[in-house]
Order: sequence, then C-alpha cells, then structure tokens
Amino acid sequence: MAKKSNKQTLKWDSAPDRAPKNIGAGSHIRTLLPNGLVISRTGAVYLTRKVPLQAIENAKSMSAKMDAMEPLFEVLDELSSLVPLGGPKMRHLMRKNYRKYEVIGVDIPKVFDPKAASLEQKTLLREQFSHAVTDRRLLLVSVQLRDKLSFDQDFKGAVDSLVESMIYAETPLQDFEDDRRRVEAIMAGAGMQVPTADEIKFADAFFNHGDHANVLRLPHGEHIHIFANEDSGLMAERAGLEDCSKWPDIPGHHALTVAGVNGFDFDFIPPEDYRSQWATALFREDALAITIRGSIEPAVVTRAELRRRRAQYISDIEERVSQNKMDKAEQESHLAQLENVESAYANDDAPATSVDTSILVVFDGVLDKTQGNVAAVTDLRIIPDLQAEALEEMLPYSPFTVNPLLQDLPVQTIAASGIQALCQVGDSSGAFIGFTESDRQPVYETGDAKVYKRMTPLILNVGKSGSGKSALMVWKAIQHGMSLTSKGTKRPQVVIDPKMGSDYSAAFEFFGAQVVSLDDIVKNDGIYDPIRFSKTTDTGVSLASTMLMSVNPWGVDKPEQYESALLSALNYGVRNGATCTGEALLKALHGQVLDNFIFSKIMAHRENSVMFQAIVGMSPISAPLNLHDGITYIRTGSQYLDLPDPNSVGANSSIEQRVCMSLVRMMVFGSMMALAHREGKVHLDESWVFLMAGQNELGMAARTARFMEVTFDLYSQTLAEVLKAELKQYICRGYLFSMEEEEAKEAFDMFGIEHSDGLFKRMSAKPTKEVGVVDDYENFVEEPNFASFRPLIRTERRKGMEKKTPVRGPLALVVDLSGKVAVTEIAIPAPVLRMIGNT
Repeated sequence: MAKKSNKQTLKWDSAPDRAPKNIGAGSHIRTLLPNGLVISRTGAVYLTRKVPLQAIENAKSMSAKMDAMEPLFEVLDELSSLVPLGGPKMRHLMRKNYRKYEVIGVDIPKVFDPKAASLEQKTLLREQFSHAVTDRRLLLVSVQLRDKLSFDQDFKGAVDSLVESMIYAETPLQDFEDDRRRVEAIMAGAGMQVPTADEIKFADAFFNHGDHANVLRLPHGEHIHIFANEDSGLMAERAGLEDCSKWPDIPGHHALTVAGVNGFDFDFIPPEDYRSQWATALFREDALAITIRGSIEPAVVTRAELRRRRAQYISDIEERVSQNKMDKAEQESHLAQLENVESAYANDDAPATSVDTSILVVFDGVLDKTQGNVAAVTDLRIIPDLQAEALEEMLPYSPFTVNPLLQDLPVQTIAASGIQALCQVGDSSGAFIGFTESDRQPVYETGDAKVYKRMTPLILNVGKSGSGKSALMVWKAIQHGMSLTSKGTKRPQVVIDPKMGSDYSAAFEFFGAQVVSLDDIVKNDGIYDPIRFSKTTDTGVSLASTMLMSVNPWGVDKPEQYESALLSALNYGVRNGATCTGEALLKALHGQVLDNFIFSKIMAHRENSVMFQAIVGMSPISAPLNLHDGITYIRTGSQYLDLPDPNSVGANSSIEQRVCMSLVRMMVFGSMMALAHREGKVHLDESWVFLMAGQNELGMAARTARFMEVTFDLYSQTLAEVLKAELKQYICRGYLFSMEEEEAKEAFDMFGIEHSDGLFKRMSAKPTKEVGVVDDYENFVEEPNFASFRPLIRTERRKGMEKKTPVRGPLALVVDLSGKVAVTEIAIPAPVLRMIGNT
C-alpha cells in the first residue's frame, strides 16, 4: 500500500498526456436497461449493483463492523476468480484479462423531508425543521462485462458476432450474457441489490447534488463551477468569467473541488482499526462523491510479482542510501514495509489486488489549500488546471483517465474504507427523535405495538437528571398523538408524571391533550378506580377488594378477614348500577349488605386523602379514563407521593404510604386497561416510583402489553432500579442519555453492545469546558463541551449581564428493535422546549 509521501504538497506537477483536454460535458450513459445493465456512450456494457449501507463506526459489535464491510470485499475479491490463470503468473502478460470495476459513493446534502404518520405531524416537522439538512448516501459498484470475443469460443461464433457488431456498430447484448450471469452471481452472493433507474441517475448527477446531469461547467485553476441553468451561467458571464471572487450570489450555482488520493498514512492494518476508514473521514469533510476505479488482479499474481521485484526493490533502496538520498531509518522503514506487503500476500487466503487504482474525491465548495489535507490519514492532491477532466473521470461509466496517482491496493483497503458506512437507526416512520450524529440520518420511533411481534413493547429511556429524557417524553407523546390507529382514531396515550410540582401542561394543552391533576379531585374523582377502568365487572371488583385490603384503613393485623364482606358489598353495588368503588360500597351500606365499621373507616381516610380519592371514586358522573382518544396527561400537582422505604412496606408503613403504593399500582393497571386493544402508549416518567410500588404490576404489564397492543415507555434516572426490578428481559429498545461510566457499561451489557471507552467518556462528560480568564468585572465565557452527551449551552457574561445560547440538543445512544445503535442528537423544537420549561 502506498504510504503518504508529502503532506504539504497539494498539487501535482503535470497531468498524463493520455487524458484528452477536450472532454465533453454530460452523462456517459447511453441506455439504462432492466436489472442494472447499462450501455455507455462508447458501447461498453456494465452491470451495476447497489451496495447495502450499514453502520461501521456505530456498529453494535466488531463482528457487526466486519459484516458491514463484507459485501464490497466479497465482490471485489471474487472478481479475481474470473481471471484465467493459465500460463506464467506475470502481470504484464495477464493484465489484459483483469476485470475492470468502478465504485462510486455519493453523499449529497438534502433538505430534511420528514416521513410523518399524518399531515399534521408532517406540517409541524417541516415548519420547525425547515433548515435541517440530511445526507442522502448511495454506493454503486459496476463491473464492465466482457463479450464472447473475450473468451474461448468456436471460430464461426466469433465471426458471426464480429459481423453483427460491424453492421450495428455495437456488440450484441447476447454476447455479454454468459459474463453477465457470472458477475451477477458474484454480486447476488454478496447481497448486492439491483438499483433503480432513479438511483443510477442520482449518482450520475452527483456534481449537481443529484438533481440532473445536464448543467454548464466552468473550470478554474483549482476548482470548477457548476451552473444548473443558462440564466445562472449568464450572470457569471456578465460578472466576468475569469475572476469568480467578484461574482455576486448566483442562484443555481455552486463550486466544486476535485482532488486525487496519493496514498494513506498507514501500511497494512486490520480493518477494525479506525484509521482504515479513510472514506468515512472524507465524507465527514463534506466530500460529495468518492470514486474508485481499477482492475482486479488475483492474489497469486501479486505474490509472484512481489517475489520477482524484491531484488530490484532492495537494490533501488540500497542505491538511494549510497547516494545519500535516503538515511538508515528510511531504509529500515521501506524494508519493513516490503516485509509487511510480502507477509500479507504469503497466505493462501490473501486478498485480491486492485491494480492501477484511481481514487478521486470531489468536495463541495472551494478548498483552501493553505489548510493542508482535509482528512488526516489521506494524502490528497488538488488537481490544478484539470478540474473539468478529473470531474469527467469521476462520472459513472466514463472511459477517461486523468488521475496520474495510480496505486496498487489490496481490496481490503477499499472494503474497509467506510465508503459503504451509513449510520441508520429506528423505524421507517413515527415520532421524529432527531438525527444520527455521524451521518445526519433522521431517526423515528413507531407508535404501533404490532411491529414488536414476539418482543415485549417496553422502551427504556434512561439518563441522569437534566440529560433530556423527560423533554423527549413530551415530544414523543405529542407526535404520537398526531398519528392515527388502524381504526382511524387518534392514538390514545397516558402520560403519568408523579413528580411533585412537575408540570408539562402548557405543552400538552397546546397540542390538544386532556390534562388531569390530582389537585382537582372534583373533576378527577376515582380516575384510577379499578371498577371504573376495568373491562369486566369481575376484574374491577377483584382489583378493588385487593386494593382496599392492601391499604388496610382499619389498621388491623389481618385485613384479609374483610375480603369476603368487601367482595359481597362491591358485587351488590355494581349489580345495582354503581360505576366506582365508593359508590358501590355506599349502595351496599344502604342495602344493609356492608357493615358500617368497614365502610366508615374507608370513607374517613378518603375524606382526608386526595390520593385515596383517586382510586376510590364516589361520583357516578366522573368519566372513566378510557373514554379519551389522544393524550391524557396526569400529574400529581402539589400532591406528594409518600412512598415507604422498600424494606418497610407493610405493618411499618403508614396508611397514606399504603394508599400511595396502591395508587401507583392502579396507575399501571388502569393505564394498560384503558388503552387495551386501542393501539395506545403509556409513558411513565420518574419510573422509580412505579418500579418501587408496582414492580409486579409492571412485570405483568410487560408480559401482556403486546397482546393488548399497548406500548410502555419508562423514563428513569438510573439503570440500577430497572435491573433491580428484573425488567431487563422485557426491554426491547432504548435511549441511553448521559450517565456515569459504570452505569453506561451496565447499559451496554443489557443491550449486548460491545464496550467503548470513548463512548463511556462522552456519556459521563460535563457539558461545559473549564471557564477561562475572569476579569475584574467578572466577565467570562463558558464554552460548551461538544464531546458531552448533555444538552449544550454557551454562557457569556458581560458587564453583569448573562446570556445563555443553546447550541446543541442532548445526545442519546439509540438502540432500535433490530439491535442497531447510533449516537443521535435529540431534536426538539425550541417552542416546545420553552413550553416545558427547557430553554
């Protein structure tokens, strides 16, 4: 592999004289045929396939990274099997039989076009993220097919084909059929996909951001201008074509810079080494396209070539040393490099070689060559005075070669480059979560429990206080509330906020939600009364009886002694028209079915406990929880959930603590029952409350949620409480926000993600850097730490006035249903953040 030679050199001295200077503009495609077959303007026939794009940097494991690299490696390596190996293994004799290929990877910025579940959501997302840009990435590999004349055949068949070619001025397609089958089999075996005509055209117009290939081009010394139409070209002409620095802002115009790769700052390294991903680094530096062209040589030929040239190579090194053109250290380095190359090709499983490989890169804009190379591991050379010709070479199916920086590379260097990397995670549509940090791909979460199939639909959102998880809860619920169920109704959701004083009412009410506060018992009497929310009378009566005994308002050692009396009373009340627990007991009392002692103790505590009123209803006119389509936001308001110490639940806890425990349990049961078979979602904020008081209920809910078509979201500050509640087996996806390193490791283990020290450090990093110099007036600037997962704010103090400027949303490691992971920037509109109190 070529080692980077001179990082300061940005241009080459001369272009090869084999490149014509009068190359025409436009596409090299003459005919697009079905099944990825393309005939070029020169009559050459290509088979094109789309390479599957997969995460590499954000891959869940090392094996997943290798799997992402495998398809491209397999195709390039297997092409060497099509080269006949009879006779001497000499490159100059066999080169004519090598298979030519071209790879083009494009990464075009596009305005975010949301895939929304409803017109209402699409309108909202377009309005709030009108300036957001995503990357559309595509990778195509094409192999030039060979006709029958290139292979052994009888003399008559060769003559017939030649005559037909002369008559029709092209080679008959059937002459390529045998080779097409061979190449197609290799590509199919590697999992390549047939591209659409639109995808091929998109790659063909990469220089015009994928729009169309018919544009005007104006090359300048070290860049080239692209004009989308004649009007934009005329504006440039009126301003003076020679000096683009004096041009006004011209609509439909942009500039490009084409550079060639002269080598890499590494020798033979394993594909898992991050430095091998040189194409990934180029895409992150705004490369619009990378093209790789070459011919595939079998490894056995490369091995023989290396052995044949070893003596000459060593002799050249020794001669340079003797002439003081190379010192001892350089000599040892070059000899070590030779040893590495020979060692790599010594094995029977050595990879094929891409010989005469041309790698060209086009960047959006005019590069400033004074800044050096744009990618640390790649030796790039901007091409002076040949920008048009170099761009022409990059076009798919181009017959031209301009690049003099040709290299011989093991195909592993191409396959491990990351040119096929794309970080994608989440569902095809649903609530918009944000963009993947590395590739700006939109992330969605579906609200449809049916997609979970055999998995339990329990979603974990975990991160320390202030990490952004509760804001995501509100934003997800708002969007899911805009979607419709399969029955055409608004998706019902219950958002339970048990934290005292917490209030997201402004945001939820703005988007049409029903807000319920336990402060307002007149409206919300018995909202979690089991008789009111249960689907059947028997279930409601049983739950109500169990709930009253767990509260034990009588203060006796064995409250179960009243079970029979309670069941009789509740059944009597329900049979006589009662719709809630308190009303049923009152009817039973009047019907002389219930002892006054049992009734009075229940009512006495109900009189003084808002929490008890929420689970023991009295009013026959209060609406049950399950009547509302859309979002129901339930907050405790100023009420305090007095939960007991987990180790003292029972006789040592107070009546009110037992009431609060029962309320939490009924919240879990009631929410699930209210949404059962309605394709709804339950959001449990501050999930430690539910995990402490309703662990068994949550486990039961997790086991039955998929059958009931209900999805549960848990929002937790720590992972420990989730693990302690033994819910790990039920969690199918998650959002891992900022947390301490040790907890991050446990989270990775839970989701089967390989440990990453770099990610652990980012997840635990502080959101700001150290404050710099503070002057006598206490002026300072607190810069955000972009390595942190926390929401970032720049704080500036001047003359006693402090200004805070949001610069980036929180990050979360998103784990989707398929197990894919991606660091994602959570994107919540500023107006929504202001309504929920996050500025």
